[in-house]
Amino acid sequence: MSAPPKPPKPQVLRTDDGVELSYYTIGSGPGVIIVPGAMSSALNQYELALSLSTSYTVHLFSRRSRGLSGPYPSSVTETHTLRPPRPTDDNIDLPYDAQFCLDVLKTDLTDLFALM
Repeated sequence: MSAPPKPPKPQVLRTDDGVELSYYTIGSGPGVIIVPGAMSSALNQYELALSLSTSYTVHLFSRRSRGLSGPYPSSVTETHTLRPPRPTDDNIDLPYDAQFCLDVLKTDLTDLFALM
């Protein structure tokens, strides 16, 4: 099996709050946005994007603080992304406020949908 071709040059989208999100676009057809998992960036999903690119225009993006994307704005602190610990929490990981993180992702996706 041969190695996949090199990814295209990354592009940058500036969000409403000034953060630069990096993304890659390949293929042609109806638009698809691939959202990488919590600990991955756009290029971790490149082979999937290649397999879809014959039928779709695929936008791979790196979420904030991942890959080449910028960090959360300085106005966002740990008090925004972390919720108070609960009695049932273990002491291994800090408890993330899933709703806050989801709201930020929704905002970023709205900006990305404008590309399509």
